[in-house]
This record gives sequence, C-alpha cells and structure tokens, in this order.
Amino acid sequence: MLNDTTELVKYSKPRGTIDRQDYITDQLVNILYSSPKAFVYILKLACSNAFNLSDKDVHCIINDVTERVEPAELQLLLDNVDDSAMIELKQRPEVSSEVMDLIEDDGFQLAVLLARHVYGDMSETNQDIVLQNEYAVKIGSGIFATSFNLGNISVRVSTQLPSYKTAIELN
Repeated sequence: MLNDTTELVKYSKPRGTIDRQDYITDQLVNILYSSPKAFVYILKLACSNAFNLSDKDVHCIINDVTERVEPAELQLLLDNVDDSAMIELKQRPEVSSEVMDLIEDDGFQLAVLLARHVYGDMSETNQDIVLQNEYAVKIGSGIFATSFNLGNISVRVSTQLPSYKTAIELN
C-alpha cells in the first residue's frame, strides 16, 4: 500500500483544461482493465485534490469514464477490488532525471506508475520478470520490477526487497 507520505503529496502546476481531463480519462480507462486497484487509487487521489483538479473537473472525468465503459463492465471490473497491495512503498522512490524529463510535473503520470507497480499491474512486463516478481514476493527478497510504456518509451519501476528501496528509470 502507498504510505501516508506518498498519499499526502500535493503536486504543482494546476491545469484544469479539457485536454488534461481527456488525458486523465484516457489513462484511467487504460489502467482500468489491467489494474482495477490502481484505477480506484488514482480516482481517489483525483477526488482528494492531489492533482489540483476542481470538483467540476473530477465529475467530468468520472462522467467521461462511465460514457466510455459500459456500466455492467465497470461493475464487473470493480466488484471485488480491495486496497490490498502486491508490494509496499516504505520510502520515497528515486526517480531518474531521464524519467523526470519525460513526465509532466503535475505528478499524475508518476502517481499512475507507482500505483500500477504497487498494485501489481504486470500487463506490460516481460513474462520472465513476472515469474521473478512472484518468487521475490513469495520469499520476501529480491527485486520486484514492473515495466510501463510512456508513449514509445519503456519505464521500469523496481523495488528491492526487503529494503523496499524503489527506483523509477528508463528500461
């Protein structure tokens, strides 16, 4: 589970534009299918004003998601979602300067990467790494790593067990 320090970070650069709403909606719909837990977590962050969204922006995003995903399908995907994490973040992750250059400074993309990692979304991770992840979690030692695409660039999020040191870097 993401720790309180991570949850309470207020990101900079409020941008309540339609383009940003569309981008956030696209990202939420994309992660809904691969990681419903990450979807719920990011939606909670959006509602908590972590991304400096107005109530109107949040309502527009929620409406857009429900227009793009059939209610029955949304219900099916979210029925059994709990907040149990695959791995914990116990300290702030180290983010490489190359990754910082890629992501927006509003914190949304970083939050999505971390949420998908924490909740075990391995949909874009090499199958050999997935098997290594399962073993590392089982024994509580090793590296738990996930990969995600930002456009045409692959980003790796890795957590060293048992120290829980997390790094985000280009893959």
